[in-house]
Amino acid sequence: MFVTRYTIESMFWKRSKRIYLDYASLAPRDEKLFSKLEQSVSRGNPSSFHKEGVSAKNTLEEARTLVADQIHALSDEIVFTSGGTEGDNIAILGVLEAYTGGGVPHMIVSAVEHSAVLEVVKTLEARGKISLSYVPVDARGVVDVRELRAMIRPETIFVSVMLVNNEIGTIEPVAEVAKAIRHFKKTCDLRLVTSDSKYPLLHVDACACQAPNYLPIDVRALHPDLLTLNGSKIYTGAGVGALFVKRGTPIQSIMHGGDQERGLRPGTPDVKKISEFAVALAECARARDTEMEKYDELRTLLVSGVETVCKKYDIEMTLLSDPFVCVPAIVNVSFVGFESELLVIELDAQGIAVSSKSACKSESEDLSHVLSAMGKSASWEIPANIGSIRFSFGRWATKGDIQRTVKALGSIFLKYKKSN
Repeated sequence: MFVTRYTIESMFWKRSKRIYLDYASLAPRDEKLFSKLEQSVSRGNPSSFHKEGVSAKNTLEEARTLVADQIHALSDEIVFTSGGTEGDNIAILGVLEAYTGGGVPHMIVSAVEHSAVLEVVKTLEARGKISLSYVPVDARGVVDVRELRAMIRPETIFVSVMLVNNEIGTIEPVAEVAKAIRHFKKTCDLRLVTSDSKYPLLHVDACACQAPNYLPIDVRALHPDLLTLNGSKIYTGAGVGALFVKRGTPIQSIMHGGDQERGLRPGTPDVKKISEFAVALAECARARDTEMEKYDELRTLLVSGVETVCKKYDIEMTLLSDPFVCVPAIVNVSFVGFESELLVIELDAQGIAVSSKSACKSESEDLSHVLSAMGKSASWEIPANIGSIRFSFGRWATKGDIQRTVKALGSIFLKYKKSN
């Protein structure tokens, strides 16, 4: 078998002595899952009419149908992309491109969205293309649907709320947001709506975290107009994803070239990666119940262990991931008196990989925008010297990994207690 970089990564995390607890940044590629696909995928261009091309086209459409089935969509509502960031950009910019109403259109996003959404709308606002509102969250990171409802106005064309927050694991009330939008459409004076009653559209980012691993994604229940998925969070590796675009959604291409993927994502598709993505998404559904039971156990073990070592070394800690509203596979903990980056480096030196915040913003020295948004609604203020660590579990995480991680944290706390 041809050995790729992802093959090496997958083998490394499973067989090395290092511990990987950063699955929310990237879920290492599961080579075993795709072994049967290696020789079955045609190498032809699916746009060609020869035998190889027709075979590739059939494989592509089979993958499209499989993805659609997993989220209860129609196959022609699935657009394959290179990943979550591209999918979010196509959704936001494509809707704006298709908008034909007068005036400056209005968009609403939650204050805790992934940078793949936030940076796009911030840029559009800075260029005067849109007006922008941020929906606040409570101290647990849950979007305030009442505030969102009050923000919707006749010129609002787009609302974006993620399904699961990538930093703390909060499950957002997407179905309630959709209900609020439907209520607005039914009750507003349609004469004031600048284009038609399809606006505002709801976009759901289901790829900023590993949402398909934790929750069933049913577009019939969530009612999004657009929804993004990312292969790098479901063990496929980077470079592939999908965008659900509900039939009738006004959207135009932001790229130009061929007419592949309804013209929204021109270029020759990587049929092999797309097939792997479809298989991985189906595997998420098959393994979800079993894996969630494991994550519950790992979470309990980690939280209990961290509380014990913090009490032993008199370290003030706060569990930021509320178990009542968060998925169990993401545990975000703050440690007062310790910088996030310092703890990440210390744990890495002991062979343990974790994150201080979203990997896409990890080079920034600013406090996480997610924690900042939570702090505005919390009864506590975020100390300047707080260190927040995100532990995220996945397919190959074990109880032994958690026990070793807790022990490593204890040694770090002891080291710094002795030096101060």
